[in-house]
Formats: sequence, C-alpha cells, structure tokens
Amino acid sequence: MQKKDVKINSDMFNNNSKLGSGVEGSVYKVSNDIYKLFHSAQHSNITEEFCLYLTTIKTKQIRMPEAILYNEQNEFCGYTTFYLNKGKQFHFEYMKVNDFFDNLNILYQDINLLSQKHVKLDDINLFITNDFKIYVTDVGNYQFLPDKNIESIKKTNEILLNDSIIDLFQNCFNGTLVKPAAISFFQDISLLREDFVREMKTILEYYPDINSFISDLYEELTEEEKIIK
Repeated sequence: MQKKDVKINSDMFNNNSKLGSGVEGSVYKVSNDIYKLFHSAQHSNITEEFCLYLTTIKTKQIRMPEAILYNEQNEFCGYTTFYLNKGKQFHFEYMKVNDFFDNLNILYQDINLLSQKHVKLDDINLFITNDFKIYVTDVGNYQFLPDKNIESIKKTNEILLNDSIIDLFQNCFNGTLVKPAAISFFQDISLLREDFVREMKTILEYYPDINSFISDLYEELTEEEKIIK
C-alpha cells in the first residue's frame, strides 16, 4: 500500500482546492484526485485498518479509497479517491432507460463484491457523472461485519441502493405541486432486488429515457389532482 506524506498546511490544501467540509473532515481536489482529510482520527467513522482493507476491493462504480493519507507525524489522516465530473441539474432525467439498467446492474455487481467482503453500506450518496454513470461515493459510511451472514449483508445493501435510486426519481419532482403524489407513487415499488427490477422494467418499458417517463407521470398526477379537486 502506498503511503502519501501529506503536509496539511501546504499550498495544495487551500480554499481554491477545497470542495467542501463536513462532520468528519474536509474534501479537496488535487490534480485528478479527491483528498478527504479528517479533522482528526477521532472524527472519522473509518479506521486506518479498515481503510487499508477497502483499498483492496476493486469496484467499478462504488468509489473506494485509492490510497491512505498520512500527516508529517506519520499518522493516518485520510484517504484519496478519483475525481468525478458531475452532470448538470436534471441530468439524470435525460439518461436513456437502457443506460439506467446497465448502471443498476454494475452497481449490483459492486454491491455483491462488497457483501462478499463483509462490507455493509450505512448510507448511500449517489453521484451522476456527465457521461451518465451512477456512482456511489463517500466510503466513510461503510461498516465491516466479518461475523455477519453474507446474504443478509447483500440484501441490506441492495435495499439501501434501491431506496436511493427511488430518491433520484422523486427528486425530479422537487419544486412541483405534485411531489407528494409522486412520492406516494414510488413508495408502492418494492425495494427487494428481484421485485424492484421487475417493477422498474414494467414502468419504464415504453420510454426511451427517464425524462419521457417523468413528463408522462407528471401529467398523469396533475390530471388526478384536478379530478380530486
């Protein structure tokens, strides 16, 4: 495993390279890498040992640590991962339906790999790139459960992913009067993998892209609201 000696106060970590800050630490863009620096090791949900373990797991669209960061005292202080180019607002809506299911399949493969390694996701942050790829980011929310049944971990991970995918669809209705009705519509979709895929394929079967489906559903929900009124 490559160690990277990081000088926290060096010019590479300044307001120009800083992307954001949270409870655990701050995130910087350095060249084509993301550097996550903890406020302190005590603020992190991820230990050095676990972070090293995660670097050995090679997923495709779930972002894992690439290298561990150490400060000048050789103390574990963060990790690096690849930078992703985010798509514009409403970008997800213009994803082709076939591309959506291709993405979902890859994410299921990644989740299966993580589950085989006894890694459970605590939370999922989905990130849509400008080339219509759906990524999972922020490994700080993972857990290592060596004594847990693999199938149980896999099922939990898949349900969490599917729930996050539903959030993507629901977010397309932000700022509209029909959002509550849209949320109700998506709540009827099962989060169990087999049922989820079957129901999503049935819903999206006749649409070339997500936007076509969202537009059609918006009109349908609007008409239903008018009938109720």
